[in-house]
Amino acid sequence: MRHFLSDSDQVIRITALLWATEVRDTRLRPALDESILDPKVSLGLLETYLAAKSALSSEFLEALETKQTPSAFDLPSPRPSDTLTKIIASKETNDHLRSLALMQISDSNNKAPIDLLARWARKMSPLLQLAAIQGLSEIKDDQDQITPILRSVAKNRSYDPQVRAEAIAVWAKQIPVETEWAWPLLDDHRAAMRLEAARALRLTGQVEPTLSKLKKHYLKIQDDPNETPVAEQLEYILYGPHADDKQFASKRPSTLTEWQTRLQTGGDVNAGRRLFNAAGLLCSQCHTPGAFSNSLGPNLENLGQSVDRSHIIQSLIEPTTNASPTYQAWRIVTKSGVTEQGVQLEWLVDGSLKYISYEGSEVIIAADNLKSYQPVRESIMPHGLQELMTIREMRELVSYLESLGNNFD
Repeated sequence: MRHFLSDSDQVIRITALLWATEVRDTRLRPALDESILDPKVSLGLLETYLAAKSALSSEFLEALETKQTPSAFDLPSPRPSDTLTKIIASKETNDHLRSLALMQISDSNNKAPIDLLARWARKMSPLLQLAAIQGLSEIKDDQDQITPILRSVAKNRSYDPQVRAEAIAVWAKQIPVETEWAWPLLDDHRAAMRLEAARALRLTGQVEPTLSKLKKHYLKIQDDPNETPVAEQLEYILYGPHADDKQFASKRPSTLTEWQTRLQTGGDVNAGRRLFNAAGLLCSQCHTPGAFSNSLGPNLENLGQSVDRSHIIQSLIEPTTNASPTYQAWRIVTKSGVTEQGVQLEWLVDGSLKYISYEGSEVIIAADNLKSYQPVRESIMPHGLQELMTIREMRELVSYLESLGNNFD
């Protein structure tokens, strides 16, 4: 098994980690670290390693053997963030593994990662900077600490433009970007920055004080082919989603067939990722592209390997058509007169009903307070998503979703 933990095939290493965990072979503890010594370690392997480290720890095994808690989920074990911190700090860790660890370490209840992520967000390595910024995006509190970090990264012209654009996108997701700060970026020397600044203004609705100024800027750039993406954003702000699309000089698609034709090829994957996480679209509130799944919506980790581009487009335009029964929405009415909606009903042993609310939290309705529950015909995924984006953005989002699972490194 020690040999298999360092096998050249990552599937073999994952299997060896699972076996060691299953049989609780503590003799393999020293060899677990060998499983992630790989320049191209996958996220799935890293997460299996973290689970094995926890399940084979003395703390967990002692609590398990003495039956300290009635549920295995409540057993004490080392926090994954502690292991991830050691991985990041180790001189033996390569940039690829460190970037995966940075993206997984975020913990709103732990103050230390903010300082750690801030340090790596300012390193001159785009791979690590992007990972650190994405890690910061998962921290729901402490915006007063995070915003200055994102602002300093976005303003630093020596950084990679994709890193700077990521900083703006994360900032806009957490708090509205001030127009006074975003306005100068519309004239930034990098196209990615100009686009992300315009998008941040649009998606956060922070445009009212400067509409006349934005219109003047739009008229200045509308005929410049290099400024088409930014012009589309400003056009959307000024005239709404049904303004003519400059790239095709025709009105927006109105049927699924028309959308399939317009979105069938192309799209910037990096821009699509930022859209997926953008404020106002809420894709990342219900879904996750990684193996750590949010229970409100399907895991999208390997979406691109499971379905083709046409299926993705249909799911965005007609979400109810391809809705999974696993994520059936329900309408619950209580005897106290409250009507709620959620997914994944589960009956508990005492007769109470547990479900996941649309906000992503678990809710339990006592048996004596439950009046009725009915399936909801429409998918929990919102309809009309295409009305919130330009055609170019829809194409970028589709391109990103198609890439999930296909660009594993």
